[in-house]
Amino acid sequence: MFDTSKSILQVIPPNKFIEGASILIKRDDLIDPIVSGNKWRKLKYTFQKAEQDKKDTIVTFGGAYSNHLIATAKAGNIAGFKTVGIVRGDELNVDSNTIMQQCTSWGMELHFISRSEYFMKEDAAYLDDLHQQYPNSYIVPEGGASYYGMIGCQEIWKELEGQAIDSIFLAAGTGTTCAGILMGAPEHVKVYCVPVLAGDFMQDAIKKQLTYALFDDAFVEEKMNQLVVLNDYHFGKYGKMTEELEQFIAEVKENINLPLDKIYTGKAFFALVDSFKNGLLTSDNKCLFLHTGGL
Repeated sequence: MFDTSKSILQVIPPNKFIEGASILIKRDDLIDPIVSGNKWRKLKYTFQKAEQDKKDTIVTFGGAYSNHLIATAKAGNIAGFKTVGIVRGDELNVDSNTIMQQCTSWGMELHFISRSEYFMKEDAAYLDDLHQQYPNSYIVPEGGASYYGMIGCQEIWKELEGQAIDSIFLAAGTGTTCAGILMGAPEHVKVYCVPVLAGDFMQDAIKKQLTYALFDDAFVEEKMNQLVVLNDYHFGKYGKMTEELEQFIAEVKENINLPLDKIYTGKAFFALVDSFKNGLLTSDNKCLFLHTGGL
């Protein structure tokens, strides 16, 4: 089911955006039109674990425009799991937008809760209540932010064997994909993480996930030394589309035929281009951009 063979490696020659440098694009956006990009990788071992534990229901969380919810809905439909989405915002309903409509079309049961209740999504007592409501369920954190999600993202390095890479750029929401990429990165590779939410929290979020997975403080510190978090490319807040970002995304599509979205990959690719302009990266840098989907 979780076939990633459609994720091609695309070479972008020197162009008006990055003069004198070529970059590689790992096109995870091509894996599946619905279970897009890193969502496919995050769900792979999560679903295998649920199947191993003989669960029949996947319960997870997301907002009104959650790529994770719709990805879980479709993947669950294909794999034969019942899916339940706990949605932030009790003012919403199944017809509020196309994401909610598509989730229900793939068979997901949606529950709309207040933002104050949603804030409890990691509380042990709240999760116990969910298990009682859905007794044979496997609960997946928001965005697929789990150990199994991280391991699934780490596997991308198997598909990059033999490639001369010394830096990799990618967008980050929960930091799970970044943590997985960092965990598997060769020691000479710098991982540039571009948070799409405002706030100086991503470094700690990634370190927490690595510590949970590796149980080796010294190795975690080695990995963290490979990480560069670029906090200045959130464009105001999650999902915000400024005129500058909108124009940039349109120019990239027109000039190098690379589709980007306003929430994740547009911001990350903007950060990559800006890093060449401001000298953080030079033309001899062997750079890969991970297109994490979300289109």
